[in-house]
Amino acid sequence: MEALHEKMETCCRELRSAPLRVRRLIGLQRVTPVAIEVPAWYFRLEEAPGAYLLECVGAGELGGKGSVSLAGNFTVRFFPTPGVTPVVLSRKECILRRSRAFDGDGFPRPEYLELIRRRDYFAAGDISIIFPPRGGALFHLNEDDRSGAGSDLFHTLVRMFVFHLHSTPAVWTAGTGWQAISFLPAPHLNGGAVREPLPVWQEILVARAREAGEDSPDCRTASPC
Repeated sequence: MEALHEKMETCCRELRSAPLRVRRLIGLQRVTPVAIEVPAWYFRLEEAPGAYLLECVGAGELGGKGSVSLAGNFTVRFFPTPGVTPVVLSRKECILRRSRAFDGDGFPRPEYLELIRRRDYFAAGDISIIFPPRGGALFHLNEDDRSGAGSDLFHTLVRMFVFHLHSTPAVWTAGTGWQAISFLPAPHLNGGAVREPLPVWQEILVARAREAGEDSPDCRTASPC
């Protein structure tokens, strides 16, 4: 899992240091690693009233000699803000979310996180990510009935990697309860309805190029820039 963790954390680290206007364009307020035995991160999104946990539940290699892809499977958990988010929760989840099991920022306290994971509370979907050896990435979402909560994090992750990989996705397909987005041509994704590229993907690249220009030595020494 170490190689997968490094792939993901490199992207998260880059976004943590990105300018605020870029993070807002991506829809990311906050991403922080979680100190558990597997790679995991907490997220806060701009337009989602609640907190997320992205937790790796399996990692490995796909392919053969000379063409090995790194793959990871993740569980998405969404912890909605009580009384604000119209999300389907069980009775036990509702009681737990309103208890002292959560801190003031809406994240589970460490002593309750293992219980939440063990009993699979607040699950909003599963995300698979494949990193091919030639670069790029492929994202796949299977979403539970949580009013689009899994999809919100899924698309935020894709936008994060648009910024990180300096490129826009080549294929976006979707069906009932699932979506797939690939940064490389992927004919095997054509089983669902093909979606149009999102304008924000290109906007992120433009914002990244603008930031790179502002950070260049020529720009810093010129006046006005």
